[in-house]
Parts: sequence; structure tokens; C-alpha cells
Amino acid sequence: MDNLIDGWTDALKAERAAGRGVGGPQLRRSTLRVIAWSSLLSLGLGLGCSGGAGDTDSESGASATTTTETATATSTATTTTTASGSESASESGSGTFEETESGTPETTSTSTTGVPDPFCGDGNVDDGEECDDGNAEDGDACLSTCVAASCGDGFVGPGEECDDGNADNTDTCLGTCVAASCGDGFVGPGEACDDGNQEDADDCTNACALASCGDGAVQGGEECDDGNDDNGDACLDTCLSAICGDSILYEGVEECDDGNADNSDECTELCAAPSCSDGIISGAESDVDCGGDTCDKCGLDQACGADSDCLQGSCIADKCTIVATCDEILALDPNAVSGTYTIDPDGEGEGEAFPVSCDMDTDGGGWTLVFHVFDLGGHPGGLKENDFIGLYDHNRFTDETWSYDAINTMISDGVGEGMVTLVDQGALDVDLFADKWDDVRMSCALGNKVEQPTNYAQVNGYATANGSFKLHGATANGSSYMVDAGLQSVDQGTIWHDNEVNSGNSGHYLCDYTNAGSSGAQFGFCYTDHLNNPNNLDYGDSIVSIAFGTGYGADGWSVGFTAECGDMGTTAQQNAGTYSIWIR
Repeated sequence: MDNLIDGWTDALKAERAAGRGVGGPQLRRSTLRVIAWSSLLSLGLGLGCSGGAGDTDSESGASATTTTETATATSTATTTTTASGSESASESGSGTFEETESGTPETTSTSTTGVPDPFCGDGNVDDGEECDDGNAEDGDACLSTCVAASCGDGFVGPGEECDDGNADNTDTCLGTCVAASCGDGFVGPGEACDDGNQEDADDCTNACALASCGDGAVQGGEECDDGNDDNGDACLDTCLSAICGDSILYEGVEECDDGNADNSDECTELCAAPSCSDGIISGAESDVDCGGDTCDKCGLDQACGADSDCLQGSCIADKCTIVATCDEILALDPNAVSGTYTIDPDGEGEGEAFPVSCDMDTDGGGWTLVFHVFDLGGHPGGLKENDFIGLYDHNRFTDETWSYDAINTMISDGVGEGMVTLVDQGALDVDLFADKWDDVRMSCALGNKVEQPTNYAQVNGYATANGSFKLHGATANGSSYMVDAGLQSVDQGTIWHDNEVNSGNSGHYLCDYTNAGSSGAQFGFCYTDHLNNPNNLDYGDSIVSIAFGTGYGADGWSVGFTAECGDMGTTAQQNAGTYSIWIR
């Protein structure tokens, strides 16, 4: 019997040493098994020795009896030792035992049949139990409390990654007993967001970070995101694609980028330097790849900024255009101002275009300068009629295109440099402008190189009235015209014409009839009917007139031009003064 007691006592100690106390609501299976079987065996032995319940075994030879209590319960088992050494044992009942704080076992339930009552851990699912797998393992399907394992019970059971015993989805273990991870839809530790999807282009990246420019993922509102701050590549640090015009140089792709669309500066809208072959109007060009200082000249109807931009014609109303007169220029560009323009009277014929002065102000403008002298060198060393006759075999100075070089006192055939006031001297053959004009205006000033005239006469509809586009010989000498008095320096409504080609009626005076002369070439306007003037002493009734001498060729009176600017009495200018003829 002592051996049995020692057996279950040792078992209890083993349980305690393993850290599995038996003082809880249920005994561990191994401890319970030892106690139960030890009790049964003890009971059986007692019954066997006494021959029945309640009997005692005695040994003689003892004069005194000692009783030792070995257990406390509703039925107690005692062992009696006599003085002679005999023992007796009795058991009034059986049950399960627990170890008391003193280390002695005590029963927790009893059975009159000697079989232990059901308990959690006995391997049988008893009343009040959800399960009983007969072990103390809380990590399997049945807890040691005989409750079925479930998510939230605080124990990591089958199929669970974790179980922290709470329903908080923001910690490391979700309420579903799955370990928290980026993409589970819950913002867990270390996450700034978690939208539960694998879309990197929304407000929350696949790394559970708030979307931001520079995170390497293209989100809403971003054109690109390369995850770096290098503005020299295809994606700027603003997450916009690099483009020409963003003011940032795209290395290896752009030559320059000044952030504007001004193609006239050093960097064009193509993010390259201006070129005569870039297909746009760039640099100093006036039209696509033409005009300016470096590119080819522009063709007709192409844009221009000056005549020099045009291969042909003039730059009129910002287009290269062939024009024959200043009146055509004004028709194309009503805002044209007085100045120098390029005209080409024969259009695309053999004649070259040349610069000419245009008066865009007087009486509505549109006047083309066709005759102009301002520095003839005086008498006798200046311009010589004989030189003119030597070139053209006549002295009709409005019927040829010629120029005069005052420095070398030389008349040359052709337009020279052009017909620009106070720059060029000579005339343009009026025949160049046939069918292109109708009005004529003549002006003068007594001084050389005078810009503003002091005397002038204007006849509108001159060509129509005469039925000719000539100047010399267009009409009979002495013809009269009804004119606008406000357009005449003499402020009268009728003026007369001094127009001589081969006559000798005025001698060395213009707009007069005093004595005989020879074949002079005169052109001018008079304020009196000079051929019918009864006052033989009224010399030179000119408004403005100019002529080649008193005879055909140079003479003692004048080697070149004789001219009158206003009423000069018995005098006249010899190769002096400023005289002009304009047509419109």
C-alpha cells in the first residue's frame, strides 16, 4: 500500500515540477489517472484483505493500536497498525482526488460505485462541454477548457495566422485571425493608408503609402512619375512629362528651352536655334525660311517686313508684291505713309525694280515722283543740254529715263539708284507708266535741296483731258485747265499750260510771249494766258516751269536747265533750284 501512495505522490510531484499544478478546476489527465487507479487499487486491496466492506484485518501481538489518516473525503480510508505489527485498512467510498496546499490529496467527487465522475480532459465530451480531446493543448481544435477553438479566443488554432483575442483590425492581427498586411483594406501598423486593392494609380499606393509625386507610381493628376528629381529626363519632378516650352532643358532632345513661343529670339518653339530650314518663321525671317539677313529672299505674296525681304517687287501691306506706282501701293495698304518704296513699272518684264519716293499725303496721296532735280551745278559748269541730246538725240527730258551725277556733272542713261527726293536727280520715262496714271502735280523751291516746295500746280484728270499719257507734247502749248484752286499755290481755278516741244514763242522766258526763239523743250504751268497777254513787259508768268534753254542745245543764256519758280519778272534760274514732277 505504501508503494501505491508513493506512486501517486510522485506523480503529483512530477506534475508540480513540470509547472502543471493540480490545484485547478480539473486535474491533468496523467495525475488523475494515477490517483484514480491508485484509489481503486487501494480499495480493492482493502476489500480483499478484510473480506468485505467495513472488515478489519488484525494481527495479534499488539497491545496498542495506532491509526493514521491518509486521505480526507466523504469516505475515509484508514490503516491501523497494532503493536504486534498487524495492519488493517478500510475504505468507506471512492472518488477523485486533488492535491491540497499541504501536498496531501483530497477528493473532488465521489462515486458509490468506485468510478471517477466525468471531467474536462477525460477524452469524453460530457454535458456542458463543446469538445474534449483529452489533452491540455490550446493550439488544437479543442481548448483545454473543453471549448471549441475559435477566432478571437486568444489562442492560435488550426487555420489561424494569429489570434490576439480582440476584434481590432488596426493592430498586427485582424479580427479574422489573419496577420495584418498591406492590401488587406485596414490601416495597420506602419501603414499610411490601405485601400485593399493593387491599383497603384489611385490615392493609396500598393506600398500602403499616400500617393505623392516622386513615389514612382503614376497616380491621378500625374502624367508620369519616375521617382527621381532629375528635371533633365523625360519626367519632371512635378510629375509632368517634359515638353518643349516648359523652360527646362530636356537633355539630349532639346537644344534650348526658353519657355516661350517667341520664334524671333534665340530659341524657337521647336526648342532649337532659328534656322532657314526649320519650317517655321524664326529669327529675322519674314516668312517661313525666307527673308531677313541670313535666309533667301521671299517670293511674291509671301510675308515681308521690308523690300529687302522680297525677291521681286515691293513689300506692300506686309506681302511681297509687284507694284508699278505709288497709287497701287496706297490701294493695297491704305495706311501706307509717305516715304521710299520699291516699284517695278514693267512688272515681270526686263526692267529692274527700283526705289522711288511716294507722297501719300498730298490730296489723298498716291503720287509717284517721275522728275526731280535739286543740285544742277549752276551756269556754266553744271548739267548740259548737249550731253542729254548726245544720249537721246532730242531734248524732251520727260520722255527718257536718265540720271544726273552732280559730282561728276554727268548725265547717264537709266534710272541709276532710283528716284528719291534729295537723293536722286533725273527722270523716269513717262511711257513706263502708260495707262497707270491720270493726275499730274508740279512743284518747286528757289533754293537747292529744299524738301518743302513753295510753288505748285496740280491738274487732276490731266491724261484724260489730253487723251495722252505723255507729258511733253501731250497737248497744245497754252492749253487751259479748270482746277481746284485749293490745290494751286496761286489759289485760282484756271491755269494755263506751257508745253513746248518744237516752238520758238517764248525765247528764254517761260510762260511768256516776247520774242522769237528756237526749238526749246518746256514744261510748266502758268497763272496767266501767256500766249494772249497784251502786256509785252509782263515777263515770266510761271507758277512753276522748267525748260532746256532758249534754243536747241546749250547757248550763252543757259547751258542746261532754265527754270522759274513763281513770278520772277525778267529773271530765271540757271541750273538752280529744286523742281519735281509727280503723277498719280
